[in-house]
Formats: sequence, C-alpha cells, structure tokens
Amino acid sequence: MKRKKSFALLCALFILILMFSSFAYAADNQYVENTEYQTLLDDCEVHIYSTNGGGSVTFVDGNWPSSVFPQMTGSKTFSAAANDGWEFAGWSHRITFDGTGIIKGWEKENHSWPVKSAFNVNGNIIKLERGATVGEVVGKKLRYYVYANFNPIISTSAGANGSITPTGSVIYGGSKTIQFTPNQHYVVDQVTIDGEVTDIKDNSYTFTNVTKPHSISVTFQYEHTLEEEIIKAATCTEAGEKVITCKYCDYREVVGIDPLGHDIRNGERVEPTCTEDGYAVGKCGRAGCDYEGKTTLPKLGHDMKIVEHKAATCSEEGFETKACQNPGCEEIVTIPIPKLPHTFGNWITTVEPQIGMKGQQERSCEVCHTKEIKDLPALIAPPIVSPEDPPINPPVDPEPSPEPLPDDEHLEDPDKDDDSDIVKPSLPDDEHLDLDKEDVKKADPVKAENADQPRTGDEQQMAGWIAILLLSFAGLGVTICTKKRKQE
Repeated sequence: MKRKKSFALLCALFILILMFSSFAYAADNQYVENTEYQTLLDDCEVHIYSTNGGGSVTFVDGNWPSSVFPQMTGSKTFSAAANDGWEFAGWSHRITFDGTGIIKGWEKENHSWPVKSAFNVNGNIIKLERGATVGEVVGKKLRYYVYANFNPIISTSAGANGSITPTGSVIYGGSKTIQFTPNQHYVVDQVTIDGEVTDIKDNSYTFTNVTKPHSISVTFQYEHTLEEEIIKAATCTEAGEKVITCKYCDYREVVGIDPLGHDIRNGERVEPTCTEDGYAVGKCGRAGCDYEGKTTLPKLGHDMKIVEHKAATCSEEGFETKACQNPGCEEIVTIPIPKLPHTFGNWITTVEPQIGMKGQQERSCEVCHTKEIKDLPALIAPPIVSPEDPPINPPVDPEPSPEPLPDDEHLEDPDKDDDSDIVKPSLPDDEHLDLDKEDVKKADPVKAENADQPRTGDEQQMAGWIAILLLSFAGLGVTICTKKRKQE
C-alpha cells in the first residue's frame, strides 16, 4: 500500500514539473503573450510571446487566417520589430505534445520527432509549419511556443578629450560595465545617467539587472600639473603668498598662505580633537619668534569619508555610511537614500467592465515588476422602454403662428351691427364668396333648418336614456319569471 502511494506521489510530482516547465519561459514577466494569434482549433495551440516592452510580433503570411492552423496544411509566418531603445536578439521556440513530454530546441533542419511540423527562422522572420499529425486531439494537444527576444540598448556619449566604452545592447536582465577613459592631462568631470548626474568611482559605472533602455554620458575637464613658488613666506602671525602655475599650459594663480601659528615646544600641550579645541603652553620654537604663553589649538572637525554605499531601487531604500578618518574619532553617520519612483508600463485591461460589474486594469513596473491595480466603472444599462408605453416627454408641436392679414383687411368692428365693416378677401378673378342662408339650405336642408339653433347634445343623451329603460324592463322580466318558478 505504501509503495502504491509513493508511486502516485512521484507521478503527481512529475506532472507538476512538466506543467511548470511548459510555462517557464513566461513565468518571470520577461515575456508578454500576444493573444491575438492564438488558434481557434481545439487540438492545437499557438502561443506568441515578445520581451516585455521590447517590441512587437506581427502576422505577415499564412495559407489560412491567423486564427486557424489545421493539421497537414497549416502554415503561419510572423515578423518581429523592435521598439525605440531596443534591439531584436533572435527567436527562441519549442513544441510540446501532451503525453510525450517537452521537446526543446527542435527545428525543421534537425528534428528528432517524426513529423514535418517545424520552425523555420530567417532573421526577424519565423515560419511555423504543421505538415503532419501525430494523433493530436482535444485531449492531447500539440502546442507551439514562439518567443521574440529583444535586448535593451545602453546609449552612450562622451564629450571632447575622452572616450566611453562599450556601446550597444545588453542581454535582458544582465549586467554591463561602462568605462570612461580621459585623454592625457584630463579627468572625468561629470557623468549623467538617464538624465541625472551620478557620482562614480574608478572611472566606471556598472548597470545591473537591465530590463529597459538606459542612457549614459560623460564630460571631461583639463587636469593641471601644478607647481608652486612661494613669493612671501608666512610667519606665526602674518600671512604669506605663493604663485601656482601649470607645467603644460599658461595657467597661473596667486594664492595666500595662512599664518603658521605659534609652535609651542617644551611645555604643556593638549591636542585638539574633531569637536574640541586644544591648547599649548610654552615658548614658540619657530625661528625669529620670541612668543611665550598659551596658544589655542583649533578643533579639527570631522573628516568624513564614504565607507559603505547601497544604491536605492524602486522597491528598496538605499543608504550611504560615512566614517570620520581622524585618529581616535569613532563618528559614523548613515544617510538613507529614498526609493526611486516605479517605471510603470501601459495599463492593461484584465477584467472588462460589464453592466452592474466593475472592470479592472493593471500595470507593472519594468524594473521590479510591482503591479498596480485600478477599477474601471461598471457599465450602466440603457432604460428599457416598452413599445406600448408613451414617451416620457412626448414632443410638443409648437402652435403655428397666425399668418398676418394683408394690409387692406381688418377685423370685424364689434360696435357695428351691420356687415359694413367686413372686408371680403379678394379672389384671383375678383369674385367674392357670398355664402348666405339660401346657399346653406341648398347644400344641407337639415342643417339649414337648425342653423340658427344652438347645439345642446340632446340627440345623444336621448339615445342613452332609451337604452337604460330597455335594460330595466328586461331585468324586471327576469325577476318575475324566477319568482314564479320558485312558487311552482
């Protein structure tokens, strides 16, 4: 029984290893899958990846649409193009078949699997062929994985009187050291990385974990080979002067020399420290000075030097530790360096918003792969209007404005009893419409007879009363018949 359980556990572990290795290429966020080119067939899958932010992959040719890849005849051709600041570094690919394990590095020219399915690479072009079948079905799929590799470029530039090396791209996630070489009598003046001035050591700078393009530039300045000549010696209490000249150019500068101060000897002496003054009591030992007494020795001040440095990243703070170099001083200061801002890529929609449900977008930092998530507002359903319901706000037709009367026409004057104030409109043939009562009688004798009487609606009311009377008689008859039946 224990042997059977152990065997089952080993089988499960083996399956997990296969599953993990099937997706190992894209598990570290180095690659982004282009889901546009996944096949619609259930017995085969095509997965196209490209380096995150590095470039794009385009379907350029095929004997079927980009989403179809049938057995025996399937053929797809893809092209890779680098984004600005990136360089195409070649294709990597593999093919898997459920039930037979993983076959890596398998190519058309040197294949060990008895099928004609293959990858054919020519520069930035790759062709996938499915020229045979090995019995793949829905439960046992044939899977093609194609990776377009892009490397970030480190752009370099150098000012006059020096050089910078090397230039070009670096393998994604790799490291690269840049060297600065000044000409004779010159030194490095300033180094700028991605637009920010940066301190360097040993005339070099190393980029680590490079996952995006960078730029670095350097300028150089002349370094004089100086010689000094004292033109006035300083004493214990008076300043002196000296002239400084360059051995190789016309540079010349006169600078002052601070007073030397008394050199007390053969007396009491307390040496100064970084934070406290010292003193000396006795006679000055310098030639020509006869001073005797107590002299203050000024404090030294800390001589801080960097002893440890850790650069900040977007996921972790850095620090810089300085220690005093004066003998006997143990002063140590650690200065924190704030985190750098994240370098986020574009927002990618992971959950499409629907009616009543929010969507979601996310973006990742190109350096530390930290994810940032935000919600998209839910869609609002349009109002449902029944075709039988009247519109909520039916349009109202504005009342037509009355047409203005001609200048020769007037309204009837109510103060006049006759028709003398009525002006009849002119007809084209100068005829007037004279509709009197005789004309109305000819047209409708009934209306003419009642034309002078007001309409009261009595005709309609009479018909209603008659109908009610008939119904009452009918109900009375039904009641009488019912009583007679009950009595019998």
